[in-house]
Amino acid sequence: MKSSFVMLMLLVLGSAAVHAQVAVIANKAVGTDALTAAQATSIYVLDSKSWPSGEKVVVFDSKVAGVREKFYGFIGKTESDLKKTWMRVQLSGNGKAPEALGSDDEVLEKVGATPGAIGFVSAGKVKGNVKVVVTIP
Repeated sequence: MKSSFVMLMLLVLGSAAVHAQVAVIANKAVGTDALTAAQATSIYVLDSKSWPSGEKVVVFDSKVAGVREKFYGFIGKTESDLKKTWMRVQLSGNGKAPEALGSDDEVLEKVGATPGAIGFVSAGKVKGNVKVVVTIP
């Protein structure tokens, strides 16, 4: 009976994580308050290198399971797609792959402290010197 309860709780908690919202965040000083999926895609495939204000975009990736997959689905890319794109950009000398951070807290810290930065985290974790530019349900 006890093991059944534990299994049920793990199932409930696991499904909650899969369905949790993801927030695309930017440094508070970035001159935009909202992004479309197309704009986020352009940033993450390293086509858009600056914000409308002219400030350089600094892209951060996340290693957080569930959050990463939900964001990648939102921009219509797989992890493999992005790795190929980032490798091509690096080899051509036109940029570098985003730094992949290991936790939502790391992403929040880096985006908040880096002018022009963008990243994504679990929506419930948002705090500090960032603003939400997209919420992915």
